[in-house]
Amino acid sequence: MDSMRISTVLSNSWPYISSLDPEITENFNGLGVSVYTLGAALASLLAGWISNKLSHTRPPIMAGQIIAIVSTLLYANLELIPYNRRYGFFVCQVLLGISNGAIQTWRVHVAMSSTDHDRSKANSIIGFSLNIGFILGPLTVMLFTRLLSTSIRLPWGVQLSIYTAPMYFMAFISIIGLILIIIGFDGKMDKPHKPHGDEDNGVTNNCDQKWAIKSKVQLGTSPLDAEKAHLEIVPSSDGEYLFHGHLSLNI
Repeated sequence: MDSMRISTVLSNSWPYISSLDPEITENFNGLGVSVYTLGAALASLLAGWISNKLSHTRPPIMAGQIIAIVSTLLYANLELIPYNRRYGFFVCQVLLGISNGAIQTWRVHVAMSSTDHDRSKANSIIGFSLNIGFILGPLTVMLFTRLLSTSIRLPWGVQLSIYTAPMYFMAFISIIGLILIIIGFDGKMDKPHKPHGDEDNGVTNNCDQKWAIKSKVQLGTSPLDAEKAHLEIVPSSDGEYLFHGHLSLNI
């Protein structure tokens, strides 16, 4: 949804704002794109800090979705500003950048909820989804261009046109995304559970292996040199493990 919204705005922002404010220049439009990027960068830093403090990624993602809804609706209603509409466009670009930066916290959730085994697969799916969104954005604009041959005057005085209709549609999509996040997204930053039998000491659940451990133990100030420390872990018939070993120390 985020990539779809970005591509929708970028594909029709210049013809839209130039039709509303003839005084806008290409340099000002480029400045709007720059503040979008700056807002996204600063919001990403703040969202990351908040996620670390709360150990939860859902609050910044929800905030980003809400800001996205506000910014797209404001973008679609720039016509209500009596003059200097380019500055309203500037504010919309800042808000869209902030929303994008906050929503990027989902990357943390992907990293925390996936294991080393399936993380590459998860990132591949995410990358594929982002590319689909970037494709659907311009297609959405093209669709409304075909559907709206003439503008429609809305009750509050705004034209529903080929420029504003995609933004209303993006606001609707963002509302759906916000609802899905509220009812079905668990953003707790919990480390993924290890597979059964995978313990911190490196012992894996493999019935065909034995482990020999040689170590030197430091106890207080007296070194205990374990010259012959041998430990075997052997699986039994009931699935449990039997520990056999001997230890001889020179003190």
